[in-house]
Amino acid sequence: MIKLYLFYNLMKGNQILMFLIFAFLTGFSYQNIFDKKLININSQELNRNNLTNASFILEKSNLDVYQNFLNNMVNIEGGSLAMGCEKNYCDIDEKPLHNVKLRSFQMSKYEVTQAQWGAVMGTNPSYNKGCDSCPVENVSWNDIKRFLSEINKQTGKRFRLPTEAEWEFAAKGGSNSLGYFYSGSNYIQNVAWYGDENSKMRTQVVGQLAPNELGLYDMTGNVREWCSDWYGENYYRSSPKSNPRGPGSGLFRVVRGGSMYHGFFGYRVTSRLWENPGNRSRFIGFRLAYD
Repeated sequence: MIKLYLFYNLMKGNQILMFLIFAFLTGFSYQNIFDKKLININSQELNRNNLTNASFILEKSNLDVYQNFLNNMVNIEGGSLAMGCEKNYCDIDEKPLHNVKLRSFQMSKYEVTQAQWGAVMGTNPSYNKGCDSCPVENVSWNDIKRFLSEINKQTGKRFRLPTEAEWEFAAKGGSNSLGYFYSGSNYIQNVAWYGDENSKMRTQVVGQLAPNELGLYDMTGNVREWCSDWYGENYYRSSPKSNPRGPGSGLFRVVRGGSMYHGFFGYRVTSRLWENPGNRSRFIGFRLAYD
């Protein structure tokens, strides 16, 4: 008992000796602490590197997307357009046939795809999901306005929707026009995904069929396309002769081109349609224009 008392007091004044005895009995080592700290530090560093790499990949991916938009723009020289239609089968809002002059502009070769929309907006609103290279659809005119704001902020450019006159001029082949009934051909199957005939009522990968005279794809079929203009049924009667941009106000925005669902006459290059700017449809997408 006295020996234990003396041992306790000896150890009480010598903490280092106590720790050495404890370490011997338990196998404890400072190396364990050191190793764990290293593991923790390395793990944190690895996580930081992963985050950095992920950010870099995301940033690089976005840069690629924005560059892709620029690379796919087609220069369209300005010229004169006989806009509208005077045939008996044409709708009243396509008349009268009238001449307008347009300045030069650029238009995207393809409709904006699901992958491109997703890279910019982080979502895919499309009805026909799982097809990255299919046109994005189910987007409203207002949704596109936000999309354009984002890509213009990232690129410092001024991407926009085409005006209705620009769209028709481009669909007809611009100054290279050969006067086709559809955009690029008199035979719809050559240039358009339409109805049950070849699309099976679903959007298809862009750019697979023949382009028109300007090298633009899917101006007829696949999805209808939003234009920037307000719709006016009688607008052609008072349209400006130079670079018309549609009425100053309205309830609906212009939609052009046929979709994978609609009938033959809706695919004509002069056919006009309209939609509420807040509405979304599986039949409507868009392409970019640029000054």
